[in-house]
Amino acid sequence: MQGRMRWHFRQAGTGPRNQWEGPTRVEMNHRTCSPVTLGVRVLIYGSPTELDQAMQHFEGIYFRSRIIHGDLITANAKLTGQLDPSGTWIPFLKTALMSLGDLADLETQLRKLYLDHPDLGEAMKSLEVNLRFAKYLRNVFAGHLNDELIAKTYEWRPELRKLPEIREANGTIALNFFVLETAINTYVAADGSHGKFPSETDLYYPPDMDRFCAWLSDTVRLAINACDLLGSITHGDVAPLGEPADEFESFITAGLTEFSRIRKGRS
Repeated sequence: MQGRMRWHFRQAGTGPRNQWEGPTRVEMNHRTCSPVTLGVRVLIYGSPTELDQAMQHFEGIYFRSRIIHGDLITANAKLTGQLDPSGTWIPFLKTALMSLGDLADLETQLRKLYLDHPDLGEAMKSLEVNLRFAKYLRNVFAGHLNDELIAKTYEWRPELRKLPEIREANGTIALNFFVLETAINTYVAADGSHGKFPSETDLYYPPDMDRFCAWLSDTVRLAINACDLLGSITHGDVAPLGEPADEFESFITAGLTEFSRIRKGRS
């Protein structure tokens, strides 16, 4: 690839303090009875059974968002400061896109929190358009190899047919770039215009690469900050194991776990 790519990834942490660790925060949440803790949930959900289901729901949000947060932090660290695409650039790009797509999938479950946490709602609102684009790239490029996309790449990039002659790793990198830029270009609006950028993307043209990298880095940074905020809200919702006797009972129950295949779904 010609030219130098100016990566725009910024150091994460400019948003809320990372809340994934620390018992102090858990104790503070329970002590202050924040809007998502027990007292308010009884009023919202009514019966103990509904309350238990709500607690499980918010626990699930915590664990899913923590995985997303960790993957985005790793991708951000690996992509920050790179001037040229290496053999690790594409895998970490895909990690970022898959994590952003997962955050897009999770967003509908977060809406119950927006009333009491408008700052979370605003953070997710600012990400809405970018997450929609990232989810599309996740679905057709990073998470699944799409036959229609490969066929369109074959049409868009005749150079694809030269790649069998290039057995080195840079041939595989080029193949991924061709498929990625084709995925970007297929994100079109109803009127035929591009759904995100003002023109077609050629990742071997430095201004286009800079444009894509600026979008990705800003989106990853905002998503990390949103996950930090989400962690601070749901951190105290994970039910502790309790006293040693209760912990023992939990592990007895764990030993009786039966497994079956999980059906593919959005939740």
